[in-house]
Amino acid sequence: MQKVIRQHSRDALACRVDYVDSSGRAGIGMATNVSYTGMYLTYVPRLRIGDLLHMVFFLPTGKPCRLRARVVRTDRTGVGLCFTEKLPALFTVCQHLN
Repeated sequence: MQKVIRQHSRDALACRVDYVDSSGRAGIGMATNVSYTGMYLTYVPRLRIGDLLHMVFFLPTGKPCRLRARVVRTDRTGVGLCFTEKLPALFTVCQHLN
C-alpha cells in the first residue's frame, strides 16, 4: 500500500459540489474532505487526471464558494482534486470546519 504524504491536513466535509469539467460537461459530486490545497469528491464518473473543474458549493453559513481545481488522483470511489488558486474563500471553508 502506498503511503500518502499530505502538505496540509484534511478536514471532514459532507456537501454537494456542482462542477463543470474542461469538456463543458456539468456534474455533481459529494465532497468528503477538504484542506487548504485540495478536496476529495465521490460519485464523479467520467473525470480523468488533468481535468480542470469549475466548482461551486455552499459553506455552512449558506454562502457559495466558487473554486477551480485539477483532478490529480482517481480511484474506484472518486477523485482527488488540487485547487488551482489560493483564495480567501478556501481559508474560510477550512476555518468553518475547525
